Amino acid sequence: MIIRREALKAALHARGDATAKYVHNYVHITPEGIVEATDGCVLVRVKDRYPYPPEDYPQVPGVASRLEKPANGTLIPAEIAQKLIAATPKKTTIPILT
Repeated sequence: MIIRREALKAALHARGDATAKYVHNYVHITPEGIVEATDGCVLVRVKDRYPYPPEDYPQVPGVASRLEKPANGTLIPAEIAQKLIAATPKKTTIPILT
């Protein structure tokens, strides 16, 4: 599954500060692709309305072609999520053939 940068960015606004509890400094991604974060009082769940279809994923040699949902969710440290946001382009350009 592809998680959009906007979902990570929106969820990071709800997480706690660096001195908070361990789990508040993480972003949780469910097997359904829902991004969750909390500060202990407020929980934010961001769901992509239009997820990418499996046919849009690139085919990698040596990897099974069928994509399966992970069995469990994934915790990503907030610092890593911020680096992922910074590494992805803000806008994609559409090439125009002339």
